[in-house]
Amino acid sequence: MRQASRRLSHVNSSGIDLRDTDGQLLLHLPWRQLPGFSPPPLNTEKRISLNERAKQEANAGFDHPWLRRWLLPVNLGLAVVVNAIPLSRWLLQGIGIWFHEFGHAFVAWMSGRRALPLPIGWTTVESERSPVVFVLLLILALLLLIPSLRQQKRLGIVLALTLILLQLLGWFALPTSGFNSLLSWSGVAGELILPTVLIVASFYHLPRYFNWKIYRIPCQFAACVCLVRTVIFWQRVRLGLAPIPFGSIWSANHGDMNDLIASGWSTQTIISSYTTLSWICMAMITGIYLIQQRTND
Repeated sequence: MRQASRRLSHVNSSGIDLRDTDGQLLLHLPWRQLPGFSPPPLNTEKRISLNERAKQEANAGFDHPWLRRWLLPVNLGLAVVVNAIPLSRWLLQGIGIWFHEFGHAFVAWMSGRRALPLPIGWTTVESERSPVVFVLLLILALLLLIPSLRQQKRLGIVLALTLILLQLLGWFALPTSGFNSLLSWSGVAGELILPTVLIVASFYHLPRYFNWKIYRIPCQFAACVCLVRTVIFWQRVRLGLAPIPFGSIWSANHGDMNDLIASGWSTQTIISSYTTLSWICMAMITGIYLIQQRTND
């Protein structure tokens, strides 16, 4: 006696499949051909795209309340301790040298000049402008801007647009005489502005390929060490407790302060410019920090 073959039905989003016990498809009935039937509801959790899931994993831990509230105060406290101990201050003075030389190099780059900052207290700067430098830096700014726009990273957008604007001003609006003075002034200014940028950036997301979630912590610490050291030093200069640092590592008769005096700057102008800049940087960091606390409470 012949036995009737068993049939199995399988429901999916497109309809109903009738299969035999061997898994062979016998009949497919689309939902539109079945009056009175509707497709089963899809699980909304499965609608999360891979990009969105990767974004959530990348941001996990970045906005942790403890880090938001205590990372900056802890790093500032450690920076004060480090700068108060002669040995640790001497061991970490290279951090300040890097920021100092990058301050010089940044002004040169923004004006389209080749520059090579070195961690030995020296930055090589060419006097002639180079279109190659201008184009390369513009490409780098676009490499920051495009992924920041795609991933909606506000800080990356602001930084990229600021770099492009500074490039245009440095190339088209900065005369040679102004460049020489700004180049000399930008060393100490780099010890104030660049750490401030890093500290502020540590509160915001950057495109994923920066891996900023990890690197922001040591970068913030290094920035705090340099910023605290420079702010305290120039406040001591303002109060007459320390002299203006004329000369350089390589020569007692040639340095940034010597060049500024030769350009017509007075000692009071030099002191006022750096102390005012230090207060502006500290006020900016304090304001951003307080805003971040209010938005996360």
